[in-house]
Amino acid sequence: RSHGRGLKMHRYLFFQFKPERYYYGCLYMLRGFLVCFVPVVIQDNAPVQIACMAGIFLLFFAIQQHLQPWKVQTGNYADGATSIFMIMILFCAAMSPGNHTLGVLASLVMCFLGMVLFGATAWGLFRRVKKKELFHTFITHHRGEAAAQARLLQLVVYEGSPIGWGKRCFLSADHTLSFDETLDIVRASVDQLVVLLTNSTLRTMVCAGEITIAHQMKRQIVPILTPTFSSPTILQLQNLERYLAMEDTSLAQLDITTTHVSEAYMWMLREPRLELDMDLCGRHRYQVLARQVEARQRGDRPSMIAALSAPASLDVRTNQIVISSDVTDNEATACAGILASRLPLVASGNGTCMLADYANSDLNTIRSILREAYGLVFVLTSGSLESDQMYQLNEASLGNCATRMVPVHTQTFTFPSKEELNRKLLRAFGSDHSQLEGCVAHLLKRPSVFISTGGSITTLSDQFAQVARQLAVLSSASLGQKSGSASPVIKLGDRSGDEDEEYDTPFHANTKRSGSRSGSGTPGSSNYAKSNEGGGRG
Repeated sequence: RSHGRGLKMHRYLFFQFKPERYYYGCLYMLRGFLVCFVPVVIQDNAPVQIACMAGIFLLFFAIQQHLQPWKVQTGNYADGATSIFMIMILFCAAMSPGNHTLGVLASLVMCFLGMVLFGATAWGLFRRVKKKELFHTFITHHRGEAAAQARLLQLVVYEGSPIGWGKRCFLSADHTLSFDETLDIVRASVDQLVVLLTNSTLRTMVCAGEITIAHQMKRQIVPILTPTFSSPTILQLQNLERYLAMEDTSLAQLDITTTHVSEAYMWMLREPRLELDMDLCGRHRYQVLARQVEARQRGDRPSMIAALSAPASLDVRTNQIVISSDVTDNEATACAGILASRLPLVASGNGTCMLADYANSDLNTIRSILREAYGLVFVLTSGSLESDQMYQLNEASLGNCATRMVPVHTQTFTFPSKEELNRKLLRAFGSDHSQLEGCVAHLLKRPSVFISTGGSITTLSDQFAQVARQLAVLSSASLGQKSGSASPVIKLGDRSGDEDEEYDTPFHANTKRSGSRSGSGTPGSSNYAKSNEGGGRG
């Protein structure tokens, strides 16, 4: 087992079946043996022979439908249909003597079965010779640590965006494939493998399998180092059973041993590596990285690529949708980048501005753009409450978008209690924490949209549309307030009252209904949830 010789010798028994149904090959052969054995044991009694054979087909038909063992779903349909046709032929044959109609029916069933088998064979040959769908790049990543970064690399660079090259890029989140089917993509349909190396990338079975197959098939590989990556030691590579995380996925069932994984890891770590340039800001960081990946694919050296020019100075325009994120968190930056590239424009919008793209810009310029913004989308991640985002929130709460703020949160963010919020702000901002606490508390009371960074592009598009709907609802409410149809509004930056003071009540009920209709809900602690109950509490 450790060397995989036994697996290779007996691969014909299970390679057509799902890994968890590896034993079905034995059942399949047992069915054929029993069908052949019936005429040997029961020789001169045709009715009993037919009854026994029909019972065998029915038994194994029920087993097959319950297990669904074939890798391809069409195989499950074909296996079940074959059993049904065989049972029909048996009963037609049993009752056909002296009955011309049943004889014709049996002949028709046989003809139909032959046509189905012929059609299936022809379709299989056509699929075999047809040119396979190829991908320029396969991005291997840890879904809990680099899902947003992998998605941004796909969207901005490869999927035909205004600044991209329209190259096809495979991301597992967009395809409902089993693990072995994903490995088949790496084996047969990929030009190069890009590996986003974070803290846990090399510890997962999925990434280990993808890298190993790329090594065995001699695919070009591009390792990308992120700040959280720590290279495994020689001792860890020699003891991969302890280094790899225990998961449901078994590499041994797919003929991949720890020796194969160790060889693939050492091969990958010897290849020239690219690094995420943390001196660059926002999406610019991934644009440069993409240029380097493309150069590697062409065979150039990354050092020969002309560096991209720095982003232009921040254009102070009114009515922009401003996206705020934690600039020290790569996943937060990538999530904001996806929002900036895919967020639908809403009424009165004048484009989107991602503040992380201009993290090194003048503070007064950023203050101006925040105060003149049409709306603010606030990306909440694990470190947001202790980052400079809090100052951005404070500036925005004093401007035009004070009533048009939409918080969005990823799976890494946990809504704090009142005491936890106070403790985090005090630790991060010292004496300024009391001034910021009111803004943050009001923001967390608003319905928040969940962004699944590891979801498919369809899921992300639905969630971004939900953000746009929230902005549209808030915009309509603010227009009603300006016309005098609503009660006076206390801006979020006005902390003259206590923390339970009423503010901006008319639109809040609308956003609650919008959130419940789209399934976002209003996550958060009980301290914040209480203020959403009843009419007129912010």
